[in-house]
This record gives sequence, structure tokens and C-alpha cells, in this order.
Amino acid sequence: QHGFSAPQENQAQLTINQFDIAAMLSVSRQSVNRVLKDLVSAKLISVGYNQIDVLNLRGLREIQ
Repeated sequence: QHGFSAPQENQAQLTINQFDIAAMLSVSRQSVNRVLKDLVSAKLISVGYNQIDVLNLRGLREIQ
């Protein structure tokens, strides 16, 4: 349902919003926002309008 593309090997792009992420995880949108901000600070992702760009897919997978 949500768009996904991989422009480069270690990157990905998702078309999704915080409300949908929160609904999928059964958490509040505010909780999703806090985690996304942490990931942005770690330079693993960037967040835009209805879009998340994964800047470092390997790094993101390592923090599971």
C-alpha cells in the first residue's frame, strides 16, 4: 500500500506518514515522531512530507 523504492544500494525511500506508521505499530503518532527525530539526528533517515528517505540502510538495520 505504501510506496517503496531503492535509489541506491544503501538507501531507500518510503511514501508513508507518521499516522500510518503509528497505526501499524499500535503506538501514538507522538511516539513515532520522537523515534523519527532520533533517527534523523543519527543521520540514518531524513523526513519530508509523507516521505521518509533512508540514508543509511545498513546502519538502520544494525540498531534493531
